[in-house]
Amino acid sequence: MKIKSMLFVIFILLFVNRRLYTAVLTNLIITENTVWDGEIIVPDIVQVERTAVLTIQPGTVIKFASKAAGLNIEGTLIANGNYDQKIVFRPSDENDSASSWQGIVFYGIEPGAYSQLSNCVIKSANSGVTYSMEAKGKIENCVFSKNGRGIYLLQESEVTIKNTDFMENSEAGIFCERSYAKIINSRFFDNKKCGLIFIRGGNNIVYSNLIEKNGNGLILSQFGTNAEIRNNIIQENETGILIERWADSKLSHNTLKKNGTGVHLNSGGKAQITFNEITGNKIGILNVENFSLSANDNNIYENTEYDISLKNVSSAYNRRDKIKDSQDVSKIPFFVREKLMKVAEEYLREYFDARGNFWGEELTKEMKIKGESGNITKFFDFYDNPSVEMEGIQYKSDYILYKEWRDKPVEGAGAALRSSYGPVKVDDNTTEVNVDNIQLKKGVLPRGLGPNTDQPIENQQQNPNK
Repeated sequence: MKIKSMLFVIFILLFVNRRLYTAVLTNLIITENTVWDGEIIVPDIVQVERTAVLTIQPGTVIKFASKAAGLNIEGTLIANGNYDQKIVFRPSDENDSASSWQGIVFYGIEPGAYSQLSNCVIKSANSGVTYSMEAKGKIENCVFSKNGRGIYLLQESEVTIKNTDFMENSEAGIFCERSYAKIINSRFFDNKKCGLIFIRGGNNIVYSNLIEKNGNGLILSQFGTNAEIRNNIIQENETGILIERWADSKLSHNTLKKNGTGVHLNSGGKAQITFNEITGNKIGILNVENFSLSANDNNIYENTEYDISLKNVSSAYNRRDKIKDSQDVSKIPFFVREKLMKVAEEYLREYFDARGNFWGEELTKEMKIKGESGNITKFFDFYDNPSVEMEGIQYKSDYILYKEWRDKPVEGAGAALRSSYGPVKVDDNTTEVNVDNIQLKKGVLPRGLGPNTDQPIENQQQNPNK
């Protein structure tokens, strides 16, 4: 009995000593399979060569001692903590803020390399984790806090992100450029500029996330950028979803509430907007300088200023050669000119197709009184702003086509309620949407430009930290 007790005490002491062990790295180039455990101090950039695997044990704390320090992974990183013993990546000084160290960078150099991070905490880095040069990986049950960017994807990388928290990152929780991401059951809150940004191409899936109290909830920008955004709760952001500059998206079964603007479509931004709950925002849907768009089979009601607001005209671009200003037609007799302009305006009238939506009980009563074409209180369109001047030319604003409205709420609209978002225990079966088998639609991406440069991205230096 005494022998067993002594062995138990020795085991406890060994376990405690292992956790208190601190190693300051002197070898900054890892060329063979390596295991990290305990407390690791990283003084500079550590390079994991393409044939090596770095494995980090649960409960390990990695501290980065300078702003130049970080991990560059050309091979494979396996960092799988557990719910009670997370792996922590942070600066040596707990009080440091964003950009206190470089972050972890994965390069897609080694064919077939697939890195994993689970139950990790990554904080106060320039970019917490960067995927570059077609790198592939999976992140699950992690926390990204107080970084510049939580996760940065570029150069056609492909990553699945599940059950993860993004909070208080100064630029964005996820910044995705010309890449492919599946983002599932995660939380984005208190990120200063934006929860998620997708730019310069790529197809992405954003399913069953909670996106709240960010500068902007979600931004899609530039031609070739596509996303399927489904079953998310997006609330209390300055803008819930911003789609601009010919980006495209499918928005369905989301709940957008208490945002400054629920959905903002700007400068060619396109979207299929169906089966969403858009309520309690200042403006439900804002459409600025776009071609004709539509929002059908949604519940859009009780937005404080407007349910839909049209600014400028949806087809100003193709009207430039059809409606002339007064100087061009000055030689035509007045009564003929007026008649021609009236016919032209009627012929070129376009609509924001908003049929099949439920607008709440009060607005529905107003629609029944005013009929299928009237000046509706919660719509800002032709009736409120009959013409807009662009480049010295007056264009007619669009109308909102709302006939065939619904008298009752659309069944199934909005996000399904969930029991939790963000990190979960292994035995906590809360994920209701299984998208593991959904394939990202990869194709040829448009030629894009790198950040703050006129060079094509493929011609830039291959270190995203520079």
